Amino acid sequence: MSEEPREVVEESLKEQCEGMLAKLAASERKDSVIRLWREYGVDIESYIRFQYLKENNPLPQTILDPHPNDVIKIKLKGLSYLARSIDIAHMGDGEREKWFLKELTPGENELFVDVGANLGQFSVPMGKRTKVLAFEPDERNFELLQTNIHLNGVENNVKAVPIALADRNGKIRLFLGRAGIFSTVMDPISLSLGWIPEGIREVDCITLDSALTRYGLRKIDWLKIDVEGSEFLVLTGARESMMTRKISNILIEIHAQIYENRSPDDIYALLVPYYDLTVLWRDQKNPKYHYLKATLKANKHDIGSAGLNLRNPI
Repeated sequence: MSEEPREVVEESLKEQCEGMLAKLAASERKDSVIRLWREYGVDIESYIRFQYLKENNPLPQTILDPHPNDVIKIKLKGLSYLARSIDIAHMGDGEREKWFLKELTPGENELFVDVGANLGQFSVPMGKRTKVLAFEPDERNFELLQTNIHLNGVENNVKAVPIALADRNGKIRLFLGRAGIFSTVMDPISLSLGWIPEGIREVDCITLDSALTRYGLRKIDWLKIDVEGSEFLVLTGARESMMTRKISNILIEIHAQIYENRSPDDIYALLVPYYDLTVLWRDQKNPKYHYLKATLKANKHDIGSAGLNLRNPI
């Protein structure tokens, strides 16, 4: 990162997007679109597409592929991040951030474990409040994660680890998504996920049960899992910790396609003996994709009584 990243202020993002959209709609020349991107310093087209054009989509066909590796500096909710231009569409305003950050209420001395930490969108704000252990196996994301931890002065509270969590200790294949977006242990080509990996890399992996021993953790108060389809693997590797009531609260992004053809029901089956489950949000177009909260049952005698509460999102 030799160049000093450009800074984008949070409050002006929407205005920038709307202004950019107006200019794009009137533009017929590809080179003018490129100049506008450089002027704003962010991948505005991607941000607009994801955040503002879900109902109506007047986006012109002259849009070129964005430059995903351009690093910029953004401010979100009073915190600073270095991010690639392609990350802007996935930070700050998404359903996941809205619901997960609303539910995450750790006390000062509690432990938050972030599985699939990405650039630190959850680890950094939680690091302002409590202790954090963050796992991110994609080395491109991990570099930015470490930078963002130091940028916000939370290095004393946040420990970042470049390891994947899985159902075993050893190695696992990671299919590298474009510029770090959507990297997953699932083969995106054979599963027709809609994108081609930039490469495949073997990375270290560990079970959550083993991680508790390795890092000397007595319990986990808050666990967030966002692992692009390998949720079942992570929870399988946490069976002992769940059974012995060492994990109090779990927030999970559950994808429509899950590793080894598992279904959301398989994930529920791992959780319901020990947790009360609440669906925080569900994609209306693809109902299998949803955000789930698991709260440890009030006492150990509740084990075996299952319940799934479908909370209507506001």
